[in-house]
Amino acid sequence: MLWANMLMANVQVRSEYVFLRDKNYCQKRGSWLEKLLDPTKPIFASEQYQYQYEAIARRNMLAELSLLRRGIIPGDVLPHPSIYTEEKW
Repeated sequence: MLWANMLMANVQVRSEYVFLRDKNYCQKRGSWLEKLLDPTKPIFASEQYQYQYEAIARRNMLAELSLLRRGIIPGDVLPHPSIYTEEKW
């Protein structure tokens, strides 16, 4: 998924949790992403999707998690995640 599409999806997700304060949203969304990013479990059930999209999905989720940990809600105007190095993820 392109980063721009990921941001649009995040705006939609955030709108479903508008009742949460930003800090709580960042914490809860971050915890959920950490569970999905368990390296012992694939994100996708299908081997084809794992092959095609697993690395991209993990990279996008790591970028999102990096922002959430700093209290930044993805979907705000942000630069492309390529400016972040893996060490910061």
